[in-house]
Amino acid sequence: MLDSLPYIPSDIVFQILSRTPTLPLLQTYRTVSKEWNSIIREPTFLPEYCRNTGNLSGFILQVPYLCDRYRSNFASLDGAASSFPNLPEDVQILAASSTTGILCCLKMGKTHRDGGRYHVCKPATGQWKSLPNPKLRYVTKSVSILVLGSNPVRFKIVRISKDYRPSRDPRRRRHRCEVFDSGSWRWNQICLFDPPDGEFMTNKHHVSVGTRVYWKTSNENIMAFDGRTDSFISGVPIPEELRDGRTRLTEMDGKLGLIVARDGGIAELRLMKGEEGRWEKEIEIDVEEANRKRFVYHPHVEGFCNRGIAFLVGFWSVKVYKIGEGSITDLPLPGKTHPLEVFPFRSDFEPLPF
Repeated sequence: MLDSLPYIPSDIVFQILSRTPTLPLLQTYRTVSKEWNSIIREPTFLPEYCRNTGNLSGFILQVPYLCDRYRSNFASLDGAASSFPNLPEDVQILAASSTTGILCCLKMGKTHRDGGRYHVCKPATGQWKSLPNPKLRYVTKSVSILVLGSNPVRFKIVRISKDYRPSRDPRRRRHRCEVFDSGSWRWNQICLFDPPDGEFMTNKHHVSVGTRVYWKTSNENIMAFDGRTDSFISGVPIPEELRDGRTRLTEMDGKLGLIVARDGGIAELRLMKGEEGRWEKEIEIDVEEANRKRFVYHPHVEGFCNRGIAFLVGFWSVKVYKIGEGSITDLPLPGKTHPLEVFPFRSDFEPLPF
């Protein structure tokens, strides 16, 4: 059908697509043709899209403030930081959908013994919805959110926890996987499991890509959970030459990515191509060169907003690095401390029917 349409210059298509009002519609446009997908992937598209629509793309920084108190800032693509999302200080962000603007949060209780209450929210529209709690007596290891559909909205929250209380029962020492399904509005314990070969998982080494959650384990392996089938699937191998203890999982263009730190201050972004786990290099940047322009203490690449913008994090410092221009912009932290969590975040202002 597209072949029968009159030719439209790519710069005109760029301007039309950059005024798409909602993110789900923009995702749909990526599937129309290879040309449209290529235009949306251009490094200049996302900043122009945010300027034209007012929609948000960047990172949320969360730092501890006091006991069970947190402060958050939203850092946009152009380096501007504000108090958005304006979350109460008794709310801890647990997980964020990087494509729909939905957060999973824990609202702290009045006392330390009160485990608090789980919520989902869309800060851009001010929508909040309380959830039933999972089994909070188990220590949370990881929380992820998967958006399976947008019309109507359908999401799942995947929580990994562990019981650290002394016990002779081997089942008590295993990890628990619980899944909240917005369709049934309840939690289900999916399984008890152990990471392979005595490895362990942390909340800082996981990423949601499409309908799957991926975790990097302590031995540089990758575990995966499929939200469509509520089951763990075969992991993705990391080649031996990429294993140096500094690799980080990320997402780019709906694909699983790996940020690899090389000697000499070089950072690479590699995307997985095919189910067999081929990691192809997409981007290479010189972190040391960027650091000479604007000093960061112990910098690392936390993530990429797109192919033209990297997010650098160090102790007491966060910066936006525009790769093509070589420019760096400082971002103010919401507190005088190192960020506790950094969440990739995109959102439009369309209300969701929770």
